[in-house]
Amino acid sequence: MGSESNLKTLVSDKLMALLGYSAALLFSTLSEYVTKSPADVVGKLVEYGLSSSAETSAFAEDIFSRVPRKESGLNQYQKHEREAAMLVRKQKTYAPLDADDDDDDDGGRSSVPVVSESRKPDSHKKRFRKKIDNRGSGNLTSFNSSGCFLQVGYSIRFEEKTVLKYMTDGMLLQEFLGEPDLASYSVLMVDEAHERTLSTDILFGLVKVSSKSFMFSSYFFEDHYSYSDYFDSAPIFKIPGRQYPVEIHYTKAPEADYLDAAIVTALQIHVTQLPGDVLLFLTGQEEIETAEEIMKHRTRGLGTKIAELIICPIYANLPTELARKVVLATNITETSLTIDGIKYSYNPRTGMESLLITPTSKASAMQREGRSGRTGPGKCYRLYTAYNYYNDLDDNTVPEVQRTNLANVVLSLKSLGIHDLLHFDFMDPPPSKALLKALELLFALSALNKVGELTKVGRRMAEFPLDPMLSKMIVASDKYKCSDEIISIAAMLSIGNSIFYRPKDKQVHADNARLNFHMGNVGDHIALLKVYNSWKETNYSTQWCYENYIQVRSMKRARDIRDQLEGLLERVEIELVSNMSDNETIKKAITSGFFPHSAKLQKNGSYRTVKHLQTVHIHPSSGLSQVLPRWVIYHELVLTTKEYMRQVMELKPEWLVEMAPHYYQLKDVEDCMISLSLSLSLSTASFVYLISFDCSNC
Repeated sequence: MGSESNLKTLVSDKLMALLGYSAALLFSTLSEYVTKSPADVVGKLVEYGLSSSAETSAFAEDIFSRVPRKESGLNQYQKHEREAAMLVRKQKTYAPLDADDDDDDDGGRSSVPVVSESRKPDSHKKRFRKKIDNRGSGNLTSFNSSGCFLQVGYSIRFEEKTVLKYMTDGMLLQEFLGEPDLASYSVLMVDEAHERTLSTDILFGLVKVSSKSFMFSSYFFEDHYSYSDYFDSAPIFKIPGRQYPVEIHYTKAPEADYLDAAIVTALQIHVTQLPGDVLLFLTGQEEIETAEEIMKHRTRGLGTKIAELIICPIYANLPTELARKVVLATNITETSLTIDGIKYSYNPRTGMESLLITPTSKASAMQREGRSGRTGPGKCYRLYTAYNYYNDLDDNTVPEVQRTNLANVVLSLKSLGIHDLLHFDFMDPPPSKALLKALELLFALSALNKVGELTKVGRRMAEFPLDPMLSKMIVASDKYKCSDEIISIAAMLSIGNSIFYRPKDKQVHADNARLNFHMGNVGDHIALLKVYNSWKETNYSTQWCYENYIQVRSMKRARDIRDQLEGLLERVEIELVSNMSDNETIKKAITSGFFPHSAKLQKNGSYRTVKHLQTVHIHPSSGLSQVLPRWVIYHELVLTTKEYMRQVMELKPEWLVEMAPHYYQLKDVEDCMISLSLSLSLSTASFVYLISFDCSNC
């Protein structure tokens, strides 16, 4: 007879069999739950009739540890994603530092500038923006389960009730005007500081003395130590980010035609490389549209020999409805083509901005390379040689403060009480000629007196976040009782040249729609006013914009700017008055701000600026390009294929002497005045002679 243990096993097995529970079934059932957790095993055993005792739990733990489980089938990418998700969950448990948590080991300094270098700050910015979007401005909401609360908002007109403000660098400059020491703020964070915009460079000099700035940039390249040195050896924090490997290719020899080389390379990638989208960097709308047309023609010629290629252009003036198509149609870039970049150059002598194609910088090239390594391994094709990259390219793009008009900068600094501009602590000082030119312009606009101090007009101008000429135009509108129309024109001019668009297949229709607003040769400024007022009369209709080939996005931006300007009128004590029926008074207000930008017609059909005697032309997009008035005022000069005047308006030459006698003398306009008087006299004499002749025959 067997032992007692064998008898127990026999009875147990027989009973289980009689009850319908085979060993295989039990093992299969339990093993399914074993792969989950010991708690799941306990729950299943209780279903079989066992009690939820400590012994049952111990049995479940023992089974859980003994039963083999399959290795995770996650690939390396999924593992990284899981680790990232765990890190995000962990970060959400962190609470913000309270005032009581400050350490005293900082050498006695209450705050210190910090330079933060991150490879990928986009996720941080998106989370921050999402919090703002979800919570709204000024809403008090719980930050996490620890009981900490945070008030989040953004800087808008008259909004002063947020603990955390999220704003542009230009808006932060406006904050300095109202509070030069920014005493109500303890920490400043400047994102994308490496881009070195005009406002950012001024902020550097202003916040340096406050010792409360924290700069956060996505990429400083090799120049982060210069930022640290500028802020008195501020500590540097390097924050690594996930970046997949990117294979970089250079050309063996310089390319004579980079546009054709870019197109050929893109098509070669499409035919020979593994699947992945292609991002092609070009310099502007014209090149993008040319490349699109050539690529479509070449792919049509190949027919079914190659796979379908979806070409999606995107640039600043592309209408929103077409730009949205790009977002929906394309994934994040996996293969990147990088070619020469583009930038603006400002000539302080002539006051002209030039749109020049120049070599990209190493920092920009590295940024573009990173576009192809965000979601997986990628390739970057640089259409220049490796020697060019390492020996010819600048480390960083030239800061904007060294290549742009400084009139607005000088006006802002003067309004902050900073008078010694030559010794202002710029990170990279601007050319002294540019500063001198800015001072001369502000004096001409009556914003500065003879000793360089702000006048009452200058203080009113400084309240507007606009170019000083636009600000002076608004201030002058108070005299001519047309402030309502002038702020609309200022808003439209502020958004640049992205009002109208011309689809390649509907250029004639688009041109005709644009010319409808120029009826009567009223000039570009009045035409822009007509556009805004017509849009307003349709209750800001999107459909109306489509029918007139007008950018909806640009118009909404103009409306936002106008609303802000209307609010600022009250601050500078200017009454909102409309005088739409009198175009001459509106033109006089415009001339009061833009009288330095005057030009007169030459015999060959070109124009010559009155002050600098520079030959210029009316831009083809202007409504006056075929009219050619004798005297004009222009908004800006740009150098592309020619020296062009943009946004042109006809004026009477006597207005120049009337509104700016300190800037123009009678001799500057008397030739035209004499010619005009002589012409009128001759016309009158001829008229009298004809009348006399007719009467003699009666």
